[in-house]
Amino acid sequence: MLSSLFDRITRASLRLNWITIVLALLLIGVGVLAAGDLNQELVPSIEFPQTIVIAQWPDAEDAQMFLDEVTIPMEEAIADIDGVVNVESTTNSGFAFIIIRNEFGLNQDRLVEHVEEALDEVDYPEGMDAPQILNFSLSDLPIVTASVSSPSLTLSELKAVVQDELIPSLEALDEVSQVTVGGGQELPDETEPQEVADVEVTEPEPTPEPAATAEPTPEPTADPAALPDALIAAFAQGGQEVSTVADITPELMRLLTGFGPIADQALVLMTPANLRLLDPEVIALLPSSFVDTLDDELQAELDALAADYGGVAGLYEAELAAAEAEAEAEAVPADLPAVEPQPLPE
Repeated sequence: MLSSLFDRITRASLRLNWITIVLALLLIGVGVLAAGDLNQELVPSIEFPQTIVIAQWPDAEDAQMFLDEVTIPMEEAIADIDGVVNVESTTNSGFAFIIIRNEFGLNQDRLVEHVEEALDEVDYPEGMDAPQILNFSLSDLPIVTASVSSPSLTLSELKAVVQDELIPSLEALDEVSQVTVGGGQELPDETEPQEVADVEVTEPEPTPEPAATAEPTPEPTADPAALPDALIAAFAQGGQEVSTVADITPELMRLLTGFGPIADQALVLMTPANLRLLDPEVIALLPSSFVDTLDDELQAELDALAADYGGVAGLYEAELAAAEAEAEAEAVPADLPAVEPQPLPE
């Protein structure tokens, strides 16, 4: 039956060839119009069905107090939002990290608005900072990363030129949503000395010394090896438990750098003290794109610490070059062995 149908179509197309030509031209025209309306992107806009809320309360006495007065009320307010399927939280003294998972297909921008409205109705303790709401999308990744250098300007002068001239020009473009600057040297503003009026100074009467004075207790200093809470929470979401610099092993750094630009966003959370305490092999595995954002003095210190591994980012660049060479070797076909002609028997 199908063979007879195709036979009839073939005979009709040969007999009425002008109709066939018209239909072909019509299909070509429709294809050209459709191709012009396609949204072609190298990195399509992909939104993950989750939202992150970060809350900070420095005056909280302990984690249980933060949980009872902040985290639980926020979770109850968020759970009532339509489309929310799961709410997870991590709370410690002074910090809470909440992950909101929603159904696929929802408008993430509208969901963020609903979360903001729900959190505005929560009665927060006095002195607590407003919670931050984050919604990650592949469209938020930077599309251009550039470094600026000058043989005649100092680092502080070059950064001033970038902030005063380059950034306003880039932000004026309609297609640009955000421009950030990393690295450079920042110095505090010089304060002009205040003139002291000539006044007559009278010496105060001496006060009797107390019989015994209590020695002041030194205030605890922050551990330079402790990682920031935001970075600890980010690793926890990936199934990695870290708390100090010693927990970042070479294997973990290789796993992190495999995520590309996301690795730079995570490493930015580390302080210069954290970077100096990293294992020398880990320093050598830092991605070059992140190292370029550091100031020259810190780069020199890290380069000296990782000198046995090729300097800062030395192992990263070596492994990257080896991977590219291996990929090129696999792409080039091997030469076939030469076959010598054999004489035919007489």
